[in-house]
Amino acid sequence: MTSQFVGSIYFFEMPVHKKESLLAALFATLVLFSAAVLPALPQAMEITVNSVSHKDKSPNLHLKLYKQMGVTSIQTYIYWNAIEKEPGVIDWAKYDADVALLKKQGLKWVPFLIVGPWYVTPEFVREDKDIVMFRCLEHHRDSSIPSIWCPRLREYVQAFLQKFLEHYSPQGIFESINLGISGDYGEAIYPAIGNWPTKYHSHPGFWCGDALAAADFRRAMSELYQGDIAAEVRRLVDYDFCDERMVQEGALKGKLILIVIGADILESQTLAKIQTWVSDGGLLFVLDCRPADWDGNTTITDGLEGFTSGSEEVHGISELAVREPKRLPLIAALQAIFVNRAFTGLAPDIEPLLAMQFAPEGSVAWSRVQGGGKIYAYFGPMDLKKKEDSWMESYQLPSLFLKDSLQDSFNEGRLKKMPLSLISNLQEVYLVETMDGLFALNMSPVTQKVRYPGGSFEIGAESIKVIENKQQRFP
Repeated sequence: MTSQFVGSIYFFEMPVHKKESLLAALFATLVLFSAAVLPALPQAMEITVNSVSHKDKSPNLHLKLYKQMGVTSIQTYIYWNAIEKEPGVIDWAKYDADVALLKKQGLKWVPFLIVGPWYVTPEFVREDKDIVMFRCLEHHRDSSIPSIWCPRLREYVQAFLQKFLEHYSPQGIFESINLGISGDYGEAIYPAIGNWPTKYHSHPGFWCGDALAAADFRRAMSELYQGDIAAEVRRLVDYDFCDERMVQEGALKGKLILIVIGADILESQTLAKIQTWVSDGGLLFVLDCRPADWDGNTTITDGLEGFTSGSEEVHGISELAVREPKRLPLIAALQAIFVNRAFTGLAPDIEPLLAMQFAPEGSVAWSRVQGGGKIYAYFGPMDLKKKEDSWMESYQLPSLFLKDSLQDSFNEGRLKKMPLSLISNLQEVYLVETMDGLFALNMSPVTQKVRYPGGSFEIGAESIKVIENKQQRFP
């Protein structure tokens, strides 16, 4: 049986006399313990330490001490950008000198080839127009680390590794090779904490937002699901989920309704796309959010929702006042609804819909015409439960606000038909209009009678029912 052990000792910038003293102490300690308690070391054991350079003071002394301690190899960081400053032109002198020292002392070499992180990538690689950088999903911002999906990066890396092996492999000096392929450091693989945070965008998260990574994901999903998964999903629902990338790529084209919930930050490009879409006739529903861009600017959002430089947020506990009962009949029918914030100083063209009883000048929800479209803003309770086990009852207020506001848009002629997903007022009964018909899901323990445009039906307890629906699908 053979055993293997790899250890690492780091001296960093320790003064030479202290380094030599520490080596001597380590050596003495190892000899003492090996004589007293340690069994004979297996012949196949490999011990690697980091690192000794020909530029160190007394490098031969250090290597001799390591050899006497049982060390079999020295690890060296290979800085790609230090030896290949021009494509294909490599200066091996620094590492040739290190290898010569190791050979002289009968030690092997463990080169740590770092070929991907920002701090070792040559300038000519980063400046190549075909190099694509990592992009995070959270902020859609590029790092300065080349994406592992980038084929041009692979070409550069493969060429460098090939030259490295051609130069050193014939010398029989390798004990093993470490590869540091990407990330902030060679060990990280992805951007994680930043190498020098002021140099590039970096944080823990998902770094697969670049165009090449997205294309690879689509390819993988297409192979897994044998076709267009999005088209399959749309067969079963009458709505889409979309992210910022999709909005920026034109996903709102042909859509009439967009619901944005709880968004604190959106890219300025996304906000600009939404602004244009609303002006062209879109209906925007903003629930509990006033998103800023990544520079903290809310100019586009404020222009849509009706906030001004004089807008202030009012806090307090108050009963809800329904300003337009005819436009919000479902909410107007509720009793004792409490809210805890409102806004004053809004644009003069807003249409107040909900307010605080004790501060009637403060709006909790409102609508606003913008170009050919309209915005509905809501800042009331967001709990979707029917009733809280406390003094505060929410009664699914956000959902009711959506239903009332959509009906309001339908009454104004902005909608040709109501989306069936939101017309049911029955608790635990859900409707979804699909390409195959109207699906009804009853999660309650009793039979329910459901009315919808075009008729009515009964659905048994805890069951699903499909009703043929030949009406035009809602966009």
